[in-house]
Amino acid sequence: MKVIAFDSWTAGYFHFSRLLQSFGDYGFNLKLIHLGSWGHDKNRPRFEIIDGLPVYDISFYGKKSFLEILTYEKPDAIIFLCTEAFAHRAFNRYAKILGIPTLNLYHGLLAVQAVESGKPDKFNFFAQTKLILVRLFKNIFIIWPIYLRALILTKASFSEYIKFCDHIFCKIFGKYIRVLGIDSQTSACAVYTAADIDHAKIKFHLDNSQIKVVGNPDLLKFNFQEKHFGCCLQEKIKSKKILYIDHGGSTCGLNFNSPADFLNFLITLRSKLLTFNYELIIKLHPSQLKAGFDDNVKSSGLYVCDDSNFLSAMQYCDAVITGPSSASILPALMGLPILLLRFGPFTGQKYGKILNTYPRTIILDEVMEIDNLICEEANSVNFSKVWEWIRINSGPMPIDQMPSRVAEIIHGLVS
Repeated sequence: MKVIAFDSWTAGYFHFSRLLQSFGDYGFNLKLIHLGSWGHDKNRPRFEIIDGLPVYDISFYGKKSFLEILTYEKPDAIIFLCTEAFAHRAFNRYAKILGIPTLNLYHGLLAVQAVESGKPDKFNFFAQTKLILVRLFKNIFIIWPIYLRALILTKASFSEYIKFCDHIFCKIFGKYIRVLGIDSQTSACAVYTAADIDHAKIKFHLDNSQIKVVGNPDLLKFNFQEKHFGCCLQEKIKSKKILYIDHGGSTCGLNFNSPADFLNFLITLRSKLLTFNYELIIKLHPSQLKAGFDDNVKSSGLYVCDDSNFLSAMQYCDAVITGPSSASILPALMGLPILLLRFGPFTGQKYGKILNTYPRTIILDEVMEIDNLICEEANSVNFSKVWEWIRINSGPMPIDQMPSRVAEIIHGLVS
């Protein structure tokens, strides 16, 4: 049986390649079709194999439309990492009229963001304007016409055309879209933990029976094992190290005017932490690595940890400073104090329920308060509440069965 993964570029290939073995056990052949040559990944080959995953750029299909590609490929199922983008929703509309089952496979833990508030992101107007101008040509001449054609061919209602215009307005002015159009709905949805069920239900028009909790693959990615749960709750010597987890805001028009603005923020943060003899360690978001920003950070004398030593770096830190990043769940599962940024570019930043309910969460309104805040929290922590939070938010175990759980969902859909 053939399963198509559909995405905007190749950067998220690992979300699919980790499924290959389990999909093979079920007799599924998985391939990725992406839109990289339209802008995000212009120099990729038309066909390549990445980590065992067959990957096809949209240019491989010549002038074929989405509908013609699906008619040609005849997939038994389709997997999306998100159905918010107009191109993905167009592909999904055609899948529906062809009777092809679809799965929305979440690619992060959304509950770290304040999605329930309707204002999870702190948009930077200047940075957003630059992004809009860069992407305007592609949207006007490629994406929007493709979506409009899908609306016409699938006999969309008048209200769907109105919603299309409304969503363009929201994207231009940085407004969060809490409920998407009905064409964002898939046959099933897979979330990391139960914390994201409500988000999936509201945003993608799903009911409980369509949503499955499959586990957090970030634990797999960083080799998080059972021994790591609560490991930082044990008594240990203070290391005077602080880890900063980047949520990638400077790459998508959030919080910072530019990458240079973000770099200055990191340099200033390091300087202020040195006042209290804290050493700063930085874990960059994958989007920063894609942009080559890590070289700029390292050349500024800042210490950057990578995926291979992320886990060990956290174990030797006194606390973690973070924005609304999916990766912030890992230090929380280890029992570390989490300092939520709410100063400078993060002034007014909101956070999701999973971080707000974590017993060791500290709101950081001013860096110069950090030493006192860490000491006060250490003297008042309720370890039993932390262990209960870890139990609730760790997700299904064992985590290495996550790909099998996804394969089982696809098996159920095609059956």
